[in-house]
Amino acid sequence: MTYNNQTSMAYRSHAPDYADMVLGMSGSALRERKPTRAPLSEAEIKRAQRVADRLHSDLGIVVAQLPEQAQGGSGMSRYLDIVRNTTQRICYALQDPASIATLSRVPGVKGLESFIASARRVGVSKESADLLEASVNEFSRLIEDIAGSHTKLIDRLDAGLGGPKPPGGNSDLAARANLFAAASQITGGSTQTAVAINIIDLDEDTLSRTYIHGFIHATMEPGGMPLVVCSGDNFRWAKGAWDRKLLDDTGLEGRTPTALLEPFTTTPFPEITGRGDNGQLLQVIDPKHVEPGMALDVVTATRTKWPFINPETKESAFERVWYLVNWPVQNLVFDVWIHEKLERMFRPSVDALLWYPKLSIAGGDRWATRFPSQTKLELLGRGIGSADSAMWHRHGELTEHTFRRIGEDANEYVGFRCEVQFPIWRAGYCMSFEEIAKRGT
Repeated sequence: MTYNNQTSMAYRSHAPDYADMVLGMSGSALRERKPTRAPLSEAEIKRAQRVADRLHSDLGIVVAQLPEQAQGGSGMSRYLDIVRNTTQRICYALQDPASIATLSRVPGVKGLESFIASARRVGVSKESADLLEASVNEFSRLIEDIAGSHTKLIDRLDAGLGGPKPPGGNSDLAARANLFAAASQITGGSTQTAVAINIIDLDEDTLSRTYIHGFIHATMEPGGMPLVVCSGDNFRWAKGAWDRKLLDDTGLEGRTPTALLEPFTTTPFPEITGRGDNGQLLQVIDPKHVEPGMALDVVTATRTKWPFINPETKESAFERVWYLVNWPVQNLVFDVWIHEKLERMFRPSVDALLWYPKLSIAGGDRWATRFPSQTKLELLGRGIGSADSAMWHRHGELTEHTFRRIGEDANEYVGFRCEVQFPIWRAGYCMSFEEIAKRGT
């Protein structure tokens, strides 16, 4: 994760945990030791990252099934009757999001196998234990194939700190640019920049999200596919609890001209219609005239409210915010602003995932759909002083306009950004929020 250098010192002291998260995501938390072996190749890094993601996910699922008092190092050691070094390393590996560093933090294969055996004995689900065992077997094969021992694997990981960088960022920029060009030809349209601004607040027991979605310099060929704004929903519980409207509190069905933010939309204004059910919303943009090579800017706004607590699981319903790349896009600016009340409770991360129907992939199984090329999460900090983007000269202006329009004080919000050149067509860019503190603590 990268940070904006203008982040205030007050904010830095307010959220010290982010330092740990950066280390966990970048792999720079590996122990300091003098490397004596060759760093991993790019192919080996990709394989190791996959193993780390899967092992972290399956290990976390099993630990979550232990009693709360047994989810720390000492308590877990007593409860499972295994050595404390094993349980402490498990807890250390799980304290940060999955990264290649996970492989140096976890116990060795024998330690993990003893943990699984003890977890089975105390009654964790067979399915979870079986999945973790398969992950450990994959970890064992990785060690055998590329290092020979866990210690030697850690040595090669350490050597990589000064060697080849993990895949991601611009390493596959040319491939993504080619995909953009092909998708534009197939669909008959493209967009220079897509912007997504999410402003999320918690009022008593209700979450609210103001969602701004814009296509800047969008082109559509006659006979090509329509320009569609898709607002996805990854919740499976009753949609009767949802309340989705426009900013003027009108509904979203049929013609909805007030969905447009007119100061940021080209004239003549396009016609916009809303449709969909069960939490899914499709807004179709129809220009008044379509000519070859014509371009338009169109920015829409909606507001959604839903319960903070999922009535089925009794847990927080603030989990993930998505941007779905359903239209070929050259540049993506995907921002999430959360109120300071939420920022104290959640720690964010970002993934580029294969888009499954209805976003039905379970959160714990994200490793199975995660693209090898990943993006970075940037901390914008408190307030909108860092909201500008080089990808669109009016992005900061749009952010300020939105906060003013909904009557919220931007200084009470903390921003996070995922910015990508040539985002993967038909991918879902997912900003996840891990609960680290219960409400009121």
